[in-house]
Amino acid sequence: MEWWMWIIKIVLGIILLLVILGSGLFGYICFKAQARKWGAGCFAVLALCVAAFYLIIFEW
Repeated sequence: MEWWMWIIKIVLGIILLLVILGSGLFGYICFKAQARKWGAGCFAVLALCVAAFYLIIFEW
């Protein structure tokens, strides 16, 4: 694998980790504040980001 592909994987992985942490935290806050639709949306984004993280890091 080329060196630049490793850099792209690392950068995208870091960005996705930040999105995962942010959406998980915001989803938790929304559920605590009784905003169930926002919380469910945040956890859906969280699940998609985890799947994208797995695909980028291990399958690409």
